[in-house]
Amino acid sequence: MGWMDENSAATDQQLITEFVRGGAQGPFARIVQRHSSMVFGVCRSVLGNSADAEDAAQATFLTLAQKASSLSKHRSIAGWLHRVAWHIALRARQALIRRQAHERNAAASRKQMKAQSNESSRADLELLNEELNRLPDRYRAPIILHHLQGLTESEAASQIGCAVGTLSGRLSRGRLILRDRIQRRRSRAGNAGGALSVGSVASLFADQARGSVVPEGFENAVLRPATLVAAGRSAAAEAHVSARVAALARSAAQMLFFARLRFAAALVLIALLAGTGIAVTARHSLGQGGSRAVSKSGDLVGRIVDPKDQPVAGATIRVYTNRAAARANVAPLATTQSRDDGAFELTDVAASKGYFVLCFKQQPAFMHAEMDAVEVVNSQSKDLGTIRLVAGRY
Repeated sequence: MGWMDENSAATDQQLITEFVRGGAQGPFARIVQRHSSMVFGVCRSVLGNSADAEDAAQATFLTLAQKASSLSKHRSIAGWLHRVAWHIALRARQALIRRQAHERNAAASRKQMKAQSNESSRADLELLNEELNRLPDRYRAPIILHHLQGLTESEAASQIGCAVGTLSGRLSRGRLILRDRIQRRRSRAGNAGGALSVGSVASLFADQARGSVVPEGFENAVLRPATLVAAGRSAAAEAHVSARVAALARSAAQMLFFARLRFAAALVLIALLAGTGIAVTARHSLGQGGSRAVSKSGDLVGRIVDPKDQPVAGATIRVYTNRAAARANVAPLATTQSRDDGAFELTDVAASKGYFVLCFKQQPAFMHAEMDAVEVVNSQSKDLGTIRLVAGRY
């Protein structure tokens, strides 16, 4: 306990560095104590019961031990843990549904899941964590530290390494984005439930925090396999966890591996474009005289439908400085794809007027739509409404 008492105010970065350097239990125990409630709450919001949530939370921290050496530059790992916990919990739920179906208990399973979904705020909690996972890290990390882990704004700012005023602004902006996204998702699902306020979003965080009581003995169950991983004995570590926890940790490692591949591919593409002398976004990041301007950005949201007004999943949405840039195949300023309900969000697009937005879907037949003179307003979310694709190429 002496190590933790002396280093209770250490940053995640310091704790991870110490753990990687010597594999000691003390630093990792402090990390588990600091973040286990948030991780468990995320897993429970997806899985609905404590037993399954505990397995997913164990797998999350086992994954942290495996990837610790790559996280030593992260001052706070709260955002990373939230994202990994969310994906592991989703994978665990898929496995649970398959297992129950295999055991011919699908009907009972559906009944149980329906009962769980009727619990107060359950659906909104899951939606909250899904949208929180999709926020940029500069908004996600402050919200996790302040609302899900109970840190004061001053403590959260210290963990992240920014001024209190900066953190306060990010909290306000993040809550507004979450409110708008959750409200749109509710409305499109036919469950508007009245206007959602920023205060309601804060109440959802409080509901999750109250339901995030970590089971007794959780820390000890995590520490032994974590120290074995740090010692290079991953196979031995798996012997100290259940087969389900080990399988979930392996799936998380695979997910992170492919995420790194996608990121590396994006860097190669950027390098290739930079080599051709293309600098389309320079005028958005540089002010007069070449000095860096204050970053101002907003969001674009909308919904893609086909010619029969059916939602289109997997449509590509791209933002260009103008139509000529799109015709010249210049790299877009921002891009995303529509979800199953056709909805999409483009976050943190540089505030400006006159953007050209191109939407298209290539399969089963090419369809597209174009929008000119689109304005992005600083710190606002602009709804482009329903965008109907037409047959043919652009």
